[in-house]
Amino acid sequence: MPRFLAVLALALIALLVTPACGGGAGTPTIEPSPSATATVAATPTPARSPEATNTPTPASRLTATPTTAPLATPTPAPTPAATPAPTETSSQLPLAFLRDRDIWVINADGSGERRLTSWGDVETYPGGFEWAPGGDMIAADRFSPSSGVAPKVSVIDLEGRTFLEVPEAQFASWSPKGSFLGYSSGPWKEGLWTAVDLQGREVLKLSDVWLPSWSPDESKISYGRVVEWAGEYPSATPAVMELADGSVWEVDPQSLHAASFGPPTFSPDGRWLSYGYGLYDVTTREGRPLPGLAVSWSPNSRYLTLLPGVDYDRVAIYDVAREEVVWEGDFAMPPGDAPPASTV
Repeated sequence: MPRFLAVLALALIALLVTPACGGGAGTPTIEPSPSATATVAATPTPARSPEATNTPTPASRLTATPTTAPLATPTPAPTPAATPAPTETSSQLPLAFLRDRDIWVINADGSGERRLTSWGDVETYPGGFEWAPGGDMIAADRFSPSSGVAPKVSVIDLEGRTFLEVPEAQFASWSPKGSFLGYSSGPWKEGLWTAVDLQGREVLKLSDVWLPSWSPDESKISYGRVVEWAGEYPSATPAVMELADGSVWEVDPQSLHAASFGPPTFSPDGRWLSYGYGLYDVTTREGRPLPGLAVSWSPNSRYLTLLPGVDYDRVAIYDVAREEVVWEGDFAMPPGDAPPASTV
């Protein structure tokens, strides 16, 4: 999603909270995976941290998407000592940040600052590192052009111990429950995307996809099915894969949009899928037009932030249940962030 939509989504979160409280290639295929591409660190079982009270148990593999060749069995890794997930009442909320391309953590009260890595190659773009949903691990994109080594993804625990390392990977993202880690691999225009479990075993590989994302219950993957490339970015139609059987729902084959429209996005409750100027019911698969470009969901899935028109100077809040705009106002994009309408 281009920077202007990211800026917009952050700027509008306050607007969404208030209403929410009130109320080209063919179809992507699952490719055989002859061996695991990830390696799991085989180090002695680390001592448990005094603060650790539980240990995350890796979820079972997605048995609906088996590979046709036996997977190489990685050396079992010690389960990282878990730190309790942050809560609003905790006096020691962990915060992570980058300094000199290394990951550091600090408590919310400013105490306990410490360095987790000594790599010096963590990517600095937004999303260059990401907390696991349980708050006990961090996945980081790593790349140093001068090293001559391809990008890779490393997963560490809160003591800085490497738990999992995936070569030739980037843009890592956790599944909503933290059961799987997805990442991009291979040449940019091949649109390759892979998911591994917490033991580093490949459970899914897709091609010709753009900006895939998980459903909240981890049972589906939504993505843009690449139809054609225009320069560095593709035009795509929305699609959803059912992980239980690998079937693909071509949401709207006629809804071809440029990458600047962003990815197909599930609502937080998993019932809806928004993409461009369309809204789709995941259960009935019925769609309806939206009176603006979908940007972001409210936490309760009741409202959508939209950009009506083509000039990006207005913003609207759309009530999904009532099927109408309930608020609209002026919005000024920072200079240089809004592209000309003709480029979208």
